[in-house]
Amino acid sequence: MFLSSCFDTSWTPEEREAFRAKCSQTYETENEIFYFRGFGDDEFDSVWVKAYRESLLLDSFQLHVPPSINQYDRERKIRSTAINRVLDIRNDYHILIPGQKPYVLANMKMIMWAQYTMSGEGWGCVMGDYTIDGVRYEHDAMPTFQKRTTE
Repeated sequence: MFLSSCFDTSWTPEEREAFRAKCSQTYETENEIFYFRGFGDDEFDSVWVKAYRESLLLDSFQLHVPPSINQYDRERKIRSTAINRVLDIRNDYHILIPGQKPYVLANMKMIMWAQYTMSGEGWGCVMGDYTIDGVRYEHDAMPTFQKRTTE
């Protein structure tokens, strides 16, 4: 679930705290974007995602990963895909990229995210605190899976 109130011009401290509390109790996120760095367009066209909770496989699905969208991304081998489904942040997600050991996206938390506009203050609730293979990423709303050079 995406929570947002971008059109309010200013928030009181009480409103901010209430929103922060509601956000921290949110366990679903949708329309996430995953980035893949170091992978050429010819290396794969899709990845598999397996959702686990406490070592129990709950779901698996395939994500189409389109080619790089511009010359800059092609040169730097940057690709991305949107996940058009709801993800439960209490799960661990194993990302299976051909030729790579599975990446593990885990320990996810929803955080309150500033979304200032020209008309005023705004806040959103995004999955912006997580680990990939045990490395923590804070205030980073787009998980990025970097190609491993050695296995």
